[in-house]
Amino acid sequence: RRVKFSNSFQARIAGVLILLLSVVVGALYFSVKAATGVAVQSQLREDLGVGGRVLEQLIELRGSQLRDAVQVLAADFGFKDAVASGDGDTIRSALANHGARINADAVLLLALDGSLQVSSDQRIGSAAAERLAGRVVEQAGQGAQVFLLPVEGEVYLLVASTVSAPLPIARVVMGFHIDENFAQELRELTHLELTLVSIERGAATGWISTLPPSVHGRLREEILQQKQDSGSRLLQAGDQRYLGEWRNLASAGDYQVLALLHKSLDQAEQAFAPLDHDILLIALAAFFGSLLGALLLARSLAQPVQELARVARRIGGGDYFTPIALQRRDELGSLAQAFTSMQEGIAERERQ
Repeated sequence: RRVKFSNSFQARIAGVLILLLSVVVGALYFSVKAATGVAVQSQLREDLGVGGRVLEQLIELRGSQLRDAVQVLAADFGFKDAVASGDGDTIRSALANHGARINADAVLLLALDGSLQVSSDQRIGSAAAERLAGRVVEQAGQGAQVFLLPVEGEVYLLVASTVSAPLPIARVVMGFHIDENFAQELRELTHLELTLVSIERGAATGWISTLPPSVHGRLREEILQQKQDSGSRLLQAGDQRYLGEWRNLASAGDYQVLALLHKSLDQAEQAFAPLDHDILLIALAAFFGSLLGALLLARSLAQPVQELARVARRIGGGDYFTPIALQRRDELGSLAQAFTSMQEGIAERERQ
């Protein structure tokens, strides 16, 4: 009786070996792929950390330029004399000239009570001046201070210094507008996407981003739904994935300025795509090579068993003289020798 292959000894051996090989090769491939993914995210977090430090240094550099310029202006004798005498034309001319030297976007003069005296930027009015004056008063006595301040949906980097003659008589402020050019400059330096957002009274009022517009909506939702603190987050919108780091650049009672640095996970993983491809080819080659070996092994084990089964049927039919043509030095060879001895013994007893 012929045994079906699906129920045969050879099929069972081959099935067990193939299953074992599939588990081993699959586990190896997916473990390497998972390790690659961890390495990608680790590298991205390191890049985001470096990018955050570059952002802070860039802001500090801009702040240093403003600090030097505003201190020179505050110490200018002619400017102090104009402020003390209330000479508006001289004040405006001095503010314009000193601001033009460093391409400042805003130059202000504040009274000691925080009221706005002169502003070169129409967007910075009395309300913004009052908010700025509050920050200046908080850190009075610490010299020229750098502030990030949201104004009418825009973010300004401002530096304030006291004008003394010799007693304090006013405060002069200079500032840069943080705009798309600043974000693009950081992107070119770090190859990271920057989103700068100001939050006032629970609403995202200011928004600058180098991210694709398709992810802006999702990012706005995350900003308003989650705690606006520092840390890493995964941003996913459709089929786009970005690993991001949030940095709190400025915070006061009624506003907050956040910097969100992002880098595409998909682009980072594309750099490892050739490696994944090679690993997949190696895994497939190993699997099919091992599969061929498993089939040959199953066949080498099953064929002697089938031969011995035919010998047993032949002996059962009364043929005791046909020699067993199975020459092996393993356990199956020992079994064939036992069959030969049994066949000879049965033949002798039958002869007697």
